[in-house]
Amino acid sequence: MYVVKLHQETRIPHGPTLGSSKTLTVTEGQRATLSVGITSNPSSNVSWHRGDKLLMSQESVNGTTSYTIARAQCNDTGTYLVTASNGIQSNHSTTVSLYVNCSPRLTTAGTSVTFYVGNNRYLQEIILIQSYPRPNFTLVLPNGAPNRNIITSIYTISSNQFRLTLTRSSLKPEDYGRYILDISNNYGSRTVSVSIIPQSKPYPPVQVLVHFGHGEGSVTWQSSYFGYEQQYSIVQFSTDNANFVNGTHVTTENIKQKIYQTRVYNLQDGTHYFLRVLTINTHGFSTSSVKNCSIGAQKDELSNSSTVVVGSVLGTLLLFAFGAVVFLSFKYLTSEGVSDKGTLDAKSKTKKSAKDTKCKKSEDNDTRYTASPVPLKPLKLPQKVKKEQLYENTEELASKVLGSVTTTKEDGKDKQATSSYQT
Repeated sequence: MYVVKLHQETRIPHGPTLGSSKTLTVTEGQRATLSVGITSNPSSNVSWHRGDKLLMSQESVNGTTSYTIARAQCNDTGTYLVTASNGIQSNHSTTVSLYVNCSPRLTTAGTSVTFYVGNNRYLQEIILIQSYPRPNFTLVLPNGAPNRNIITSIYTISSNQFRLTLTRSSLKPEDYGRYILDISNNYGSRTVSVSIIPQSKPYPPVQVLVHFGHGEGSVTWQSSYFGYEQQYSIVQFSTDNANFVNGTHVTTENIKQKIYQTRVYNLQDGTHYFLRVLTINTHGFSTSSVKNCSIGAQKDELSNSSTVVVGSVLGTLLLFAFGAVVFLSFKYLTSEGVSDKGTLDAKSKTKKSAKDTKCKKSEDNDTRYTASPVPLKPLKLPQKVKKEQLYENTEELASKVLGSVTTTKEDGKDKQATSSYQT
């Protein structure tokens, strides 16, 4: 008699068991296969996630589960979540980390960034960089000279995401322009063009020089224009250093550091004046430091000599001499207007007293950043002046040049009151 013993393998039901967390590193462009060992009874349903995104689902898995990326990219770097469930246990999970070696590049793609700086002239901008491993960087001028003004620093957001910050307070004209950002690691490098563009009111004009003659003055200044946005200037004068009148035509400035000259008319002898140059663009305006000038009383030699002639002619020539004096006086009076070429008239060429012109900078009243002036009174247009147009106040000037602008004066300081034109 034969006895047969049967051995029956008994399998105990249990939930899924997943292998420990794994890490995989590949180079960009290579195939990346992420895998996890799994045992369960009964078999499990498996899902792969990256963040909230479902990448793949598998059913009846008992052994190994895998997720494959045919050509890994830099932005594939990250953590992948594997979750398994069966009738015994649900949502048992583990993670797989993938690192893709890649050269640095902008997170936003492209090879250039542009930053605009407002009236506060304060730069604090961020450039997001994608790279693995962490990149090195340099910021230089287009000619290769090192950047010595803008502060740069880099912070790690994640294993392959970095934040590069550019900081600079009180930007000067030379700080604006195009910079070259070189970023690199062991897997490559990239060059990024970084442009810093002003969207702000002009810098004040500088090197203001004033010379007064009889009834008029010549004003010279160096433009603060340094590129980007066209700007306009006008000379203003005041008798109290508080309320300024626009006294010249509008000068268009679009050449860097150019020297400009214009004339102010309708000035009175024996009067103390304050002059400044106001410069305006679509974002606001600034004024130069104030020049403090006096016009002394002048002697009219031509008139005096005419009086002598009249006093010396008597008798039968009196009527003829009187007519000659009237004719000369008429010629003299009409010559007081400005010639078509803007030159000084005959009277201004006479000998001036020692107190004729005294000009200096008003150091205690530097109004280079003050705003819109309030007009003293309407200006009388000078005779025989070509290509000269006077404006009664900054509002009129701005509306002629740039469009609608309104201004107010509050608490002793000029204040802008418009949403389309800000200082």
